[in-house]
Amino acid sequence: MSYAVYIYADANKFQQKIRADEVLWNGAWSSTGTYLATRLDAISYATGRYVAIYDSVNVTPTQVLPNRKPNPWSLLVVYQAGDEPPFGPPVYPGFGTVSTAAISNGTIAYSFTGPETQATTVDQDLGVSVANATPGLELNLVLVPDGNPHNLTYGPFQWFDTSPPATILDKTVLLTLVATDTAVLAKASVAI
Repeated sequence: MSYAVYIYADANKFQQKIRADEVLWNGAWSSTGTYLATRLDAISYATGRYVAIYDSVNVTPTQVLPNRKPNPWSLLVVYQAGDEPPFGPPVYPGFGTVSTAAISNGTIAYSFTGPETQATTVDQDLGVSVANATPGLELNLVLVPDGNPHNLTYGPFQWFDTSPPATILDKTVLLTLVATDTAVLAKASVAI
């Protein structure tokens, strides 16, 4: 049996791969449900699928929490299709694609007012920047390689923990950006 494989950002914002049979599928999100990260509880919400990265009760995957507390859910993005859980095919309302056709002078400006997660297949050298950086908002960028080497540059971000890759070839790059009052904080991880 072949299972779907998903990628998601864990509590430390590192990209992880997980098979559909490795999570505990709970069906649709419920305000009365108790969801645990240790058992990898997964739910459907609106038309997306999410996995618990922190324990929670009555917190939706799209809810903004006070004091910049992280949301306990991470979006599951299909990496490789296979047998799907029984509650329907994944469609992500908080997930959008941005074509490299949107490049202006070699740079794409991803908007904090767009979908929470935005993906681009990198088929040429690419500069990554942002627009509409509203303090307190988080933006996840998924840069998908086309199998050819391309240079990556990044707009004025303050990097923490890990440095971003300067090239992309065969591994997906996940960038997490958080807008503050004074800067855009950024963290990068690369699929293994």
